[in-house]
Amino acid sequence: MKLKYDLVVIGLTKQAIFAAEYAVKLGARVALIFDDNNSLEDNFSYLKEEYKSDLLNLNGNINRQQFLKEKDNLFTNKYLPNLTLLGVDLIKDKCQFSQQKKLVLLTNNHELESSSYLLAMTLQQLFPEELLTNKENYLTMDNLISQEIDIDLPDNIIIISNDINGIYLANKLNKNITLVTENKQLLPSEDENISFQLQLILEGKGIKIYTQSNFKNFDFNNRQKWGDSVIITNKKLDLNVDKIGLKSLGININKGKISVNKKLQTFHPQIYSCGDLLGGYNLDNITEYEVKVAVNNALFFPWQDINYSKIPYSLMNNPSIYRLGYTEKQAKLLIGNNIRILLINFTLESSLSLTQNDLFIKIIIDKNNYILGFHSIGYVLEEILIAITLLKRQEKPFNYLFDVKFSQPSSLQIIKYIQQVWLEKNKRQHQFIMDLTETFFIWKK
Repeated sequence: MKLKYDLVVIGLTKQAIFAAEYAVKLGARVALIFDDNNSLEDNFSYLKEEYKSDLLNLNGNINRQQFLKEKDNLFTNKYLPNLTLLGVDLIKDKCQFSQQKKLVLLTNNHELESSSYLLAMTLQQLFPEELLTNKENYLTMDNLISQEIDIDLPDNIIIISNDINGIYLANKLNKNITLVTENKQLLPSEDENISFQLQLILEGKGIKIYTQSNFKNFDFNNRQKWGDSVIITNKKLDLNVDKIGLKSLGININKGKISVNKKLQTFHPQIYSCGDLLGGYNLDNITEYEVKVAVNNALFFPWQDINYSKIPYSLMNNPSIYRLGYTEKQAKLLIGNNIRILLINFTLESSLSLTQNDLFIKIIIDKNNYILGFHSIGYVLEEILIAITLLKRQEKPFNYLFDVKFSQPSSLQIIKYIQQVWLEKNKRQHQFIMDLTETFFIWKK
């Protein structure tokens, strides 16, 4: 049977649900298609990748299987029925792209034709399971998530990782950890100062860190060499075959990522992508923003560009990382060296606690004092991130931050110290104003 839609969303993820709901509320005729092998009978495998970061950060008292069961109940008893009520067609079947005169999506029973398609899957949903199977002598993230995280693990563990999940693991496991990455810094998309501060904190906890390491020829089976160490990897693989025929359309997956342009279009202009397939942190506020841009461009004209510099986010690491806008390197590429940088090292003391909270904040501003980037590592910085985001969206200069009324005493302490650093940085200009004021009062007398 041939079915026509304005948008076909492929995948069983939070962003797929959100995309279908967002599109149908715009008046589009929408279908959501997902492989029924990724459902409940598959031991929640469709959720393990979706909630990987949450599972790694769970409190030790919370059972992972119970967590997955509750999330599965949300999908099966709330999200999917709600889409049906909104008029979204739910199709549980395998699918394959076919390009003849028109691009269509073929299933066992239907031929779906749409002006646009949105890939909203995880890597596990995109590739055949046999290609993702671990055939070497190491543990994967899925192995750990499938059991209690520290059961039967030896004392010495090597974590091979190129993303934030390796850092989550290093913090979580109470073991002798060696963290190995191919990247120049732990978090390559973050500002260098933040990544350096994070590395110092982890090394202070006794975690050994090796950056720029080549482990392509790593011998996972040589246990005599590594003793009782276990190799844990979340390294993205380059796979040549996918379930839905993207490669036949010229869409390649490189290191677990699908390349897209600023409109979130893939190599094929009718196919858009968002979420996990783009790489990055897969945070809810970021993926929802990606979904809106992709759906708007897919349903109407592709006019909207993605701009991540407008989206604040926090990484719930230990300690947390907060960010809005450009890194120093990005800012220099954007406007040259005509930028100003505030570096704030601050120890927050609380009368209610004997512990101290060390904070590092980096603020990047242009010559007119407008905020280009905000980067910080520490705790209790959420309120300040919100204020910085508001100033940036309202296009107000940085010094307006000192007029904001904060509710948290910790925020007031931090802002007061930032103001001191700011005044010191502007001492020459401030001194000129003070001299001018003094001259005025002398003249007035």
